[in-house]
Amino acid sequence: MGRAAETAGRVLTMFALAGLTLVACTEAPSPPTAAVIVPPPPVPVPAPPLPSHKPAPAIVATLPPPPQPVPPPDRFESLHGLDQGQTVALLGEPVQRTDAPPAILWRYQSRHCELDVYFYLDLETREMRVLHYEVRDQDAGAEPAQRQCYRELVTDRRGDPAGRTDRPR
Repeated sequence: MGRAAETAGRVLTMFALAGLTLVACTEAPSPPTAAVIVPPPPVPVPAPPLPSHKPAPAIVATLPPPPQPVPPPDRFESLHGLDQGQTVALLGEPVQRTDAPPAILWRYQSRHCELDVYFYLDLETREMRVLHYEVRDQDAGAEPAQRQCYRELVTDRRGDPAGRTDRPR
């Protein structure tokens, strides 16, 4: 073989290699590249304009007036729904306060009876309110005796502004 044949063989070899290289490149897909998202530059916010004059001082809210004492009814049913401040206004300070979860128990005493007042959390107002009471008296819960007990507690409260009802029985 002559030189021409050698050159032709080399050219064919180069074309064959180039073809294989092209086939190899097209058969193996390149891995996907992640798209880089560039956020837009921040938009400058202009400063608020300065007021032309000094603003007037803020109006201060006034406090509501203190709770008025609840007028004394003649039945224990009127205790239902009272909050702790209203109960103190009506009956004075209790002789005893006890936590009895989920309630708070206040105990009042008069000469002839005891009153237990149970406060529970009112979910709407988030205040403790009277939802239950128990009366213990010498006449085992008779209606006239309960009214008398209630009047004693309210009268004792009025006779002693501090609300102490710890007089001897």
